[in-house]
Amino acid sequence: MPVSCRDAEGEGAMKVKELLHALHNVDEDSTVLFLAEHADADDADEICEIHIPSNPWTHEVGRCDGSEYRSRYPYPAEKRDEGYTSVSYAREKVVVLSTGPTNLRFVRTEHMPPVFEPDEDQQESIDKALAAHRRAQANGIYAPDRLVEKWSSEVGFIPAKHKNSDTPRKRHGRLRGAIAKLITLLTRF
Repeated sequence: MPVSCRDAEGEGAMKVKELLHALHNVDEDSTVLFLAEHADADDADEICEIHIPSNPWTHEVGRCDGSEYRSRYPYPAEKRDEGYTSVSYAREKVVVLSTGPTNLRFVRTEHMPPVFEPDEDQQESIDKALAAHRRAQANGIYAPDRLVEKWSSEVGFIPAKHKNSDTPRKRHGRLRGAIAKLITLLTRF
């Protein structure tokens, strides 16, 4: 008889306590198999590995392009773009059963940088920089080479010098690269 942890809407994930309760009278020498949802019985695979992470995982729930989704991953919450709505995050302890070796043994969440969440002043600076960049793109205003070189070197990007490199199109490309690099660096802190 199957034991289900799903609610009336078909949602829910099994907790370890539910699994242990379901297995309390099972022969200890039984082979543990995995069968994906809607798979045929002869597609069952043996569970060969159990991974018990020391850090909680992110449980993300939301809607993407109108469809509901659920996702779990071992990293801090990932910021989503406009296509995502009603996104919520929770951190939870997990146990991962696998049919064989996975890359989980290489995942080191303790070495990951924290998720960048700018304070009010930082967000205002980022917004102003983005708005200025968009205005410049829309109006075809390009920064002088000396500023492109200065800003590029400040963010660790040194554009290659080319003959006739002062054309507006090339300056625009260098400026875009420097600003993109700057924005990437800002979002890391």
